[in-house]
Amino acid sequence: MQTERLTLRRPTLDDVAVVGPLLTDPEVVHFLGGEIAPPEVHAEIIGKWLERWDEYGTGPFMVERDGEFVGRTGILVWDLRTWTHRGPKPPEEFAQPEVGWAFVRAAWGNGYATEAARAVIDWARNE
Repeated sequence: MQTERLTLRRPTLDDVAVVGPLLTDPEVVHFLGGEIAPPEVHAEIIGKWLERWDEYGTGPFMVERDGEFVGRTGILVWDLRTWTHRGPKPPEEFAQPEVGWAFVRAAWGNGYATEAARAVIDWARNE
């Protein structure tokens, strides 16, 4: 998916090599639950993102600017009974989608989150 400045695509296991600035920066992860993810678990995290795509048909998109990873955005599906987005797919009446994003600190302040989230919302409406 393309926007004016960004490319959004499904993650692959090759993305393990580029997610470090997102998952290890204390300022970034402060907004993602607060825990830094050491490099040895990055493949597991990408695997969970891929599982969401397999289970829900949606999940995080990798966001790139000029071929460089700048963040992720996409749709999480929360289970309203437990307010978690991990675990088995909840029944439709308990599934609550949410658009979310996280960007490497160097990309903050450029409007990428707004641009990418709008693209995801348009994609969701059309798909």
